[in-house]
Amino acid sequence: LGAGITSGFGVVGYKGKIWSIKAGGTEHKMLRPDDGTPAASIELVILRASEYVSKVYYKSSFVDGSNAKPDCQSVNGIKPDKTIAAPMHAQCADCPFNQWGSRVSEDGKPGKACTDVKRLAVVPQKNIRNEALGGPLLLRIPPASLKELKAYADQLMGHGFPYFAVATRILFDMDKAYPRFIFSAIRALSDEEADDVIAMRDDPRTKRITDEAVEFLDSTGEPAAEQAPPVATSLFEQGFQQT
Repeated sequence: LGAGITSGFGVVGYKGKIWSIKAGGTEHKMLRPDDGTPAASIELVILRASEYVSKVYYKSSFVDGSNAKPDCQSVNGIKPDKTIAAPMHAQCADCPFNQWGSRVSEDGKPGKACTDVKRLAVVPQKNIRNEALGGPLLLRIPPASLKELKAYADQLMGHGFPYFAVATRILFDMDKAYPRFIFSAIRALSDEEADDVIAMRDDPRTKRITDEAVEFLDSTGEPAAEQAPPVATSLFEQGFQQT
């Protein structure tokens, strides 16, 4: 009965250096359980990474980590996705919004209006199956963190670990005004966790996150917009168990 029928997936956001999860039609800010302040880091397992550097474009001012549906995007970085109703251009390489200088930052520095990102499929390190929130989640790595992501992967491989064999902590660089991530390995996964990761890596939902561009939709088929009150806990570190 379910053949050919797909569903959306949750998205990890980081607006204003505040982590959030958008899933099931609600958005939850991730706060520290002790004092209710924004969590500076999340702990997760990276299941898969897109082989491409993807493109994301917003007509209005882009906010790093936004969970809002982009006006145009391309998972493969070559041409707009089929899900985009009104693409900005037929090919990303020739798109005026993908050219250097098409955007000027608040500090006056030139950039691109269409942002380069890396799409990762992730799960909480303490709840790899994460069925309560639909399984794997999309995390977009912003352009300022792409070199750090590659350096982290190279470091892991230098020690004999593929990126999906460890629990990873992602921390905001508080010395930067813009979102810049610091990646570190927490620990190697256990054999039992590794079995779950292998199963999740081959899950069609995981491959859709890295190979396709269907953002989370609510039951009406429209992008979820409802925002829930902040949850005074780190959803990742608590395995997304809510009270």
